[in-house]
Amino acid sequence: MAKDQSIFKDIDKSVKVKVRLGNGTMVESQGKNTVMVETKKGTRLIKDMLLVPNLKENLLSIGQMMENGYSLHFERDICKIYDNKRLEIDQVKMEKRNISFPLSFNRGTNIAMKVEVDDSLFWHRRFGHFNIHALKLLYQKGMMRDLPSLKENIEACEGCLLGKQHRLPFSSSNAWRAKDLLELIHTDVCGPMRTPSHTNNRYFILFIDEFSRMKWVYFLKTKSKVFGIFKKFKALVEKKSGKQIKVLRSDHGKEYTSREFDNFCEDEGIE
Repeated sequence: MAKDQSIFKDIDKSVKVKVRLGNGTMVESQGKNTVMVETKKGTRLIKDMLLVPNLKENLLSIGQMMENGYSLHFERDICKIYDNKRLEIDQVKMEKRNISFPLSFNRGTNIAMKVEVDDSLFWHRRFGHFNIHALKLLYQKGMMRDLPSLKENIEACEGCLLGKQHRLPFSSSNAWRAKDLLELIHTDVCGPMRTPSHTNNRYFILFIDEFSRMKWVYFLKTKSKVFGIFKKFKALVEKKSGKQIKVLRSDHGKEYTSREFDNFCEDEGIE
């Protein structure tokens, strides 16, 4: 958490999070984004830093450093910081006045590293990949405010290109189809996503019932949670339907082929 907006490369002011301070009071953050920290090995980026103007000092938690791929080792009044390649990037001496380890945040470099983003592409993405002409029409009709001047022809949007692609259908002549609920469950894991959710999830797992086409989605921080989520899903659908899962069909990724997963499916009679 930081009190000083000037240390941020940019700020996403849509993020509002309740934060409990050391004196027990609750305050609301005014945004979130990346900050730069000066180390002996150069400038390093720390993602998802909250802007909390009510703070007396800028704070960086151990957990936040670990989430960004750093590890820390404490020796008496020295904190050694290592990157994800186990290379030491800095040593910070403890301030005995408030028993903290001060880091130097970079302000000046922020201006030099700022990248101009195409407003047209930015607003296209912000409104769920809405086309530019339709956005302008909403603005003209007074249905939205503060829309900047947008170009009609924007650069290629990767998400739109991927979303409009399709695969030719597979032959269904020999395909086996389920004839009852939970007779066949399809599942797959998607991720890691380039942008995490507001709870820091980068993966999601999807379950589809072949017979009813009912779908269930669960969000995950790591693939290691797949087995636990499947057990949770199995208990839910079997209790609600009064039936049992007979076949689980996946792409045989490692998250589905562990010994623990195989033994569980064998004990439960799941093929």
